[in-house]
Amino acid sequence: AWAQINEVGPEMIGYTMPDNLTILNPDAIGMLKGAPNSEIARSFLRFVFSEAGQRLWMQKPGTPRGPERFQLSRFTVLPDLYRRINPAYTSVTFNPFTWTSTFVYDAEKGSARWGIINDLIGTFIIDAHNQLKRRWQQAIEEGNVDSVLPMLAAMPITEEEALDMGRNRWRDQAYRNRMLFDWTQMVEQKYGAGALGMPVAELVLLGGSGGLMTILIVYLWWLKRRRGE
Repeated sequence: AWAQINEVGPEMIGYTMPDNLTILNPDAIGMLKGAPNSEIARSFLRFVFSEAGQRLWMQKPGTPRGPERFQLSRFTVLPDLYRRINPAYTSVTFNPFTWTSTFVYDAEKGSARWGIINDLIGTFIIDAHNQLKRRWQQAIEEGNVDSVLPMLAAMPITEEEALDMGRNRWRDQAYRNRMLFDWTQMVEQKYGAGALGMPVAELVLLGGSGGLMTILIVYLWWLKRRRGE
């Protein structure tokens, strides 16, 4: 989020990590066992963990010892670097090494719900984002945000159902496709007809798990045609 804040300005977008409701997961890095270029791999790992490498993670493009073009805005694993980097050189305004929390992350639950949550976000937010924005703007203009918000925020499944589906059924593509179809129908009802821009739900239902490749080809063709208009 820090990269987006730096791009559009803190007056347009904010980012917060609520106390005792936030976890920090480190990015993983490693070398494959039996790697054919092991010495080069070790050299790269040493660079990544060095101050020079970590500055590329934290600093803004064009700053001294920072990246040339792209901004990653990631935490550094070097505790002292938070103090020594000029605050004007980085968008990272939080030091995880000085942060304390009593929140305990349930890794098993998080893993079980991972695929479900990704699909929920994809269906209700990403794929229909433009229509969601229009529906929200409409609620603001009509002055009925308080009544519309619960409808927009309502989830199609409970936490218990999400855990059961994630542990037992979500790898069954036929079942997953049926659920995605139901969810896309809900999107149409929540945001208005045509929220997804094309009858993807119908394609998924008809295609089933064996027709996903055909669906993908048709969808990509539709995107190309739409952008060419």
